[in-house]
Amino acid sequence: MVKNSSKRYLLIVGFGICFCTLFELSVAYTTEVSRHNVVTVKRNKAALQEGDIGYEEEKLKRRLGVDSLAGADLTKTDLRWINLQGVNLARANLQGTDLSGANLRTTNLKEADLRGADLSRTNLEETDLRGTNLAGAKNLFLRQIAVAVYDKKTKFPDGITFGDIPKYNKDRLKSALGIKMLEGADAKGMLLRWGDFEGAEMPWSSFQKADLTGANLSHSNLSASNLHDANLWEANLQKANLKNASLQGANLKQANLQRADLTGASLQGVDLSGADLQKAKLLAANLTGANLSRSDLRDVDLRGADLRQVKNITMKQLALAIVDIRTRLPEDITFKQIEQHKADK
Repeated sequence: MVKNSSKRYLLIVGFGICFCTLFELSVAYTTEVSRHNVVTVKRNKAALQEGDIGYEEEKLKRRLGVDSLAGADLTKTDLRWINLQGVNLARANLQGTDLSGANLRTTNLKEADLRGADLSRTNLEETDLRGTNLAGAKNLFLRQIAVAVYDKKTKFPDGITFGDIPKYNKDRLKSALGIKMLEGADAKGMLLRWGDFEGAEMPWSSFQKADLTGANLSHSNLSASNLHDANLWEANLQKANLKNASLQGANLKQANLQRADLTGASLQGVDLSGADLQKAKLLAANLTGANLSRSDLRDVDLRGADLRQVKNITMKQLALAIVDIRTRLPEDITFKQIEQHKADK
């Protein structure tokens, strides 16, 4: 009898110890999970803090109840000293908005409506103002527009015209660089948008990462020059000498390259979408990885050119160009197919 009672006692004690141990482990696990979740939440909250790029954007989106500020209605909103650097505000309505002191560096305001907006001391460096309506904008000065990205569709306030904005020419560029001749000039990273360099002699020069948007470079000599990653969007390079020039990664969208001489030029990864290359010379040029979407290749001399891995080129485009047995065609196009396409026409 005593033995049975002892056994029952030991079983009860053992069960109690096991239960307590499991309970303690469960509590410990729950506490650890809870602590981990709290840390995770804190980390997520710490991802964007006041003053960080993107903080004001998220705050403004929550305030408006929208997922994106592109096309948003911000009419007469008080946005003084706000930091919207790099934010997409394309087609947004900012009529009468107070943007004084705001940081809009690299912000996309393409085709936005800023009529009557206050832009006093607003940072517009690299801001995309293409097609933007700035009619009636207050406290906007030429020095602000000069560092922004604009085009002929941009509507400026009364008293400011496209021609008023300071632009570089040959003499001003020489003065800025402190040189007497432009041969071998070092203009890396310079803002030269819509500049007039027609007929300029600039061989062996460096325009690496320079912004030459809309610049007039017709009849200019840029042979053996470095134009790596340069922005030549809508630039006029008609009859320009670009022999053996390095243009890797350059933006030549909608550029005019009619009759330009690009013999031996390095054009790897260049964006030539929508460019006019009629009668241009690209003998032995390297176009590997270039984008030729909608490019006009009528009578372009591609003899000996390297077209491997070229993007968005069609049989119709190539059939209009001049090629020979030395031309390295894209992997999916053969000389026989080109000839057949010509015969079918």
